[in-house]
Amino acid sequence: TFTCTTTGDDYHRQGVQQGLGAMMSQQGWKYCGEALHIRGCKHCVIEECLFDQVGGNAIYLERDNHRIAVRYNEIDRSGFNGVVLAGDRVKYPRFCEVTDNHIHHIGRICNYVAGVFLGLSDSNVVAHNYIHDVPHHAVNLGTNGMGRNYVEWNEIRRACLEISDTGAINSWGDVPFPWVEPGVERSGHFIRYNLIADTSGCRVDEQGRVVADPQESRGIYLDDYTSNCMVWGNVI
Repeated sequence: TFTCTTTGDDYHRQGVQQGLGAMMSQQGWKYCGEALHIRGCKHCVIEECLFDQVGGNAIYLERDNHRIAVRYNEIDRSGFNGVVLAGDRVKYPRFCEVTDNHIHHIGRICNYVAGVFLGLSDSNVVAHNYIHDVPHHAVNLGTNGMGRNYVEWNEIRRACLEISDTGAINSWGDVPFPWVEPGVERSGHFIRYNLIADTSGCRVDEQGRVVADPQESRGIYLDDYTSNCMVWGNVI
C-alpha cells in the first residue's frame, strides 16, 4: 500500500516536455511527485498494489521503459494522475501494459488529469481497466505523432465531471510537432471495444457555478489534428 505522499503544483517531471500537449510541465512549478517512479527499466511488474490518497501521481513510467506491466492495482483518490507513461523523442515507454486496474476518484488536488496518461510512447496497451468518477479524461493519449497505442476492452463510467471541452478517451494532435514536419503522415491509435457511459461534461453558468453540460464532452475525442486512428466496436 502506498498512501499519503506529498504533493505540488506541476503534472509532470521537468525534462519530459514532448508529447504532453496542454499538460506540459511548467517552469517554476513544483512537481507533484509520484508514489512509484520507474525510469529506464525493462520487464518489471507492478501488481496488486493499493495507491490510496497519494498526493501526486500514483505511478510514473518515465522515458525508456520497455515491457513494464502495471496490472491488478487499485488507484483511489490520487491527487493528480493515476498512471503516466511519458518520454522524449529518443527515449520513451514501449511495449508496456496497463491492464486490469481499478482507477477512480482521482484528481483530488488538481482536476486537469487522466486515469491513464500517455505522452510520447509507442505500442503500449491500456486494456481491461475499470476507470470511473474522474474529473477529466479516463485515458489521454497525449500529443503523439510517432507512436501507436492500443486502448481496448476498458469500462469507463462518469468521466469528464469537472472539465469542459474534453472526452473520456482523448487524443491531442497539436501542430506543429517539433519532430514531425507538416504534411508528413503521422501514426494513429487503436481504440476498440470500450464501454463508455455517463460522460457528463460541464460548463460555468452565468452565476459562476459549475453545471453539467453533455454538449461539452465526448465519449471519444480525436482533437487537434489527431489522425490515422482506428476506432471501432466501442459502446458509448
